Amino acid sequence: MLPAVLIAVLLGWFMLRPTLDQLKASEQRLEELKQMQRKLPVLKRQVADAETALRQAEDQQVLLVDLIAGRDRIQTFLALLDQLSRAVGVEIQQYEPISAQTPENPKAASSAKQQKSAVEPTDPLMVLGYRKSAVALRVVGSYGALHRFLQEMERLEILVESSDLNLTAKERNGLVSQTELALRLSFYDLQPPSAPTTEPQSPPEELS
Repeated sequence: MLPAVLIAVLLGWFMLRPTLDQLKASEQRLEELKQMQRKLPVLKRQVADAETALRQAEDQQVLLVDLIAGRDRIQTFLALLDQLSRAVGVEIQQYEPISAQTPENPKAASSAKQQKSAVEPTDPLMVLGYRKSAVALRVVGSYGALHRFLQEMERLEILVESSDLNLTAKERNGLVSQTELALRLSFYDLQPPSAPTTEPQSPPEELS
């Protein structure tokens, strides 16, 4: 009698074991879902904070680009440059647009031309639709006035890169009368929108 009872108990255990394992797995899954539910408000807040941070970063980027490369600010800079030259007593004798990137030799020019079509611009402002412009500036005046001109130009509220600075003394009757300042100014401005291209329309077919 006892062996039969033991056999029945063992058979019952083996039959119930899969059900018990499934029940245990379901309880674990239910607990995981409850934990995820408790974390959901935190995740929602994190997503909202990330979206807010992204919008703020985009707004700051637009503001920074406008400060660096706004067309209106560049025109204002040029007007201030003219006023500044008169204020410190120098004369702007040349203000000529030039290529923003001047190659050093013909081989470099041909190599740069070949790479231009294959390589995308790496300048972040150029990727955003801005182009780099440069002008050759030649100013004449006394050394002290030219020094003040450069100092005041650096204080203007726009990012302008100056390079290729060269000073040349002009003599008259063996005495230095004036000094010539030549330099290159590089800045960014917004590219003009390209005109939309329209495809030519085919003539209407004649009805027979």
